[in-house]
Amino acid sequence: MLLRRCFGGAHLKSDMGCLVLSVVTMIGGTWVSDYVKPSITFVIAVYIFTLIVVQWTGIVDSPKKRIVKLRSAFIKQGYFTIALLSLTTLILYYFDTTRTMTGPIIIGTFIELVSLIIGKIRYR
Repeated sequence: MLLRRCFGGAHLKSDMGCLVLSVVTMIGGTWVSDYVKPSITFVIAVYIFTLIVVQWTGIVDSPKKRIVKLRSAFIKQGYFTIALLSLTTLILYYFDTTRTMTGPIIIGTFIELVSLIIGKIRYR
């Protein structure tokens, strides 16, 4: 949800639909993350891919949820969030030998990237 706060993403037509989808992706992401034990190369690749996707999509605002003011502030805050998230993941990777913390962060990042990509395609 950290990237979504700064860069937006896809939204459903109803608020209830967004809520249900959010709950399903959070529960599903948590379940899938039990099976993900990323390597250091994979962690670095995910954040390089994140920077590429964010550079391509920029801020994705839906017709229902427009980001009008402070677009440049959101972009700066978004890049800071990516840097902080990647640093946190790398530190956790170093100390968490079972990879129980890095897996959920990586899966959450992927879910947010999918939302950005869908939003970019949907709201051209």
